[in-house]
Amino acid sequence: MQETSYGTVSRKRDSQILTALSAATQTQGGAATATLRMFTRAKAILGNNAVPNDGNICCVISPAAHAFLSETSEFTSADYVNDKHLAGGAPNMFTWAGMTFIEHPNLAGLGTAAEIMYVFHKSAIGHAIDTGGMQVFAGYDEEQDYSYARCTMYMGAKLLQNSGVVKITHDGSSLAAV
Repeated sequence: MQETSYGTVSRKRDSQILTALSAATQTQGGAATATLRMFTRAKAILGNNAVPNDGNICCVISPAAHAFLSETSEFTSADYVNDKHLAGGAPNMFTWAGMTFIEHPNLAGLGTAAEIMYVFHKSAIGHAIDTGGMQVFAGYDEEQDYSYARCTMYMGAKLLQNSGVVKITHDGSSLAAV
């Protein structure tokens, strides 16, 4: 029950952050299939905006974009990467070119020619939780014979620096289910 409650709260947090990121206005170009240049260009846009390259740049990508990137040697070869994300470990999070990539299944337009992905610095987005007002309960209802867990909290996300976020429109339609 604890893991289920934690998963529910985490999905809500992710949803709020993705919604806040969607307010960003910088883009790296038109829709195309994922390439390394797509992400290095977004990183260059951030650099041109004086966003520090301090290990806090994240990329939220679709499963299709991850599949396209996995087909390139620069993304998978031990000559270029230290993380062995294809050999095990956390399959949906890895580091490449100083950026943390997070594969996310709930991006807008997933599986279409208009998937919306993001490259951003962590300080460009804010998320807060009222931990003092958090309520967590677990119990058992004998009359109905079930256990329950409930977690109630107030939280929210906000775009803090538009210059620290780049939207990428990705064409993931060729890898969508038929």
